[in-house]
Amino acid sequence: MLSRNNVPILAPIVETIVATLMFILVFSVWQRYIKRKREATAHLAICFTTYATGMLLTAIGKWLQFSVDIDPEVTSYADFFILLAYTFTALSNVFLFAFINGIFLKNQLKYLIPITILNSISIGLFIPKISIRQGSYANAFLIVLYHAFNSIIIMVILIWLSLKERKKTKEIIPRTGFLLISLYGIFILLLFLSFGIDLAIVSGTGKGYSPFYYLSWFFALAGLASGYLGYIMPDWFRKVIR
Repeated sequence: MLSRNNVPILAPIVETIVATLMFILVFSVWQRYIKRKREATAHLAICFTTYATGMLLTAIGKWLQFSVDIDPEVTSYADFFILLAYTFTALSNVFLFAFINGIFLKNQLKYLIPITILNSISIGLFIPKISIRQGSYANAFLIVLYHAFNSIIIMVILIWLSLKERKKTKEIIPRTGFLLISLYGIFILLLFLSFGIDLAIVSGTGKGYSPFYYLSWFFALAGLASGYLGYIMPDWFRKVIR
């Protein structure tokens, strides 16, 4: 496979495709918000927007790393942009929990405040680590684990509450919706697991990409598509499941 500056060409191609598809979903969610003006929809739209922005940033980093004439043993635009992307996913976590809080927990600040603090700490830890130095991503391994832990907490809560609500109804549309929302949480859990395995594999060298890296992007797209279908329930999808 064609590779340059420690970046195989497949990496930026896959990330660009996934980021593009994600922004299509983002556009659809914002369209729904404009029509209905629901606070929960706004939270989901911001969650998806920040997540898609993080995906786009990683793609930009890979293209720069692949295209620019640099010493890959010293400089890594890929590391810089992926760490920057993590700050956006931490922000995305806050708005995802705001969505959960509004839908399932009656907008209780006692739940939202600690989640906001935990993810703000993630952002604060990531920012000093953002650097174009080769290996800066691998050196942030423990911070990535902390961020993954925060994300896992939110996803487990989302899965539990979605399945709990699903048991309360026998109607096919809401049951399908809650199932898909829970699948969103499951796919994002798998995303962080795959990223964690990839980082553990490459942390010894600070460079390279394992198959788990590419698998992570599949989980990201599958998860956000599930969340979109589960909550937005576009008319064409309602017709399919009826």
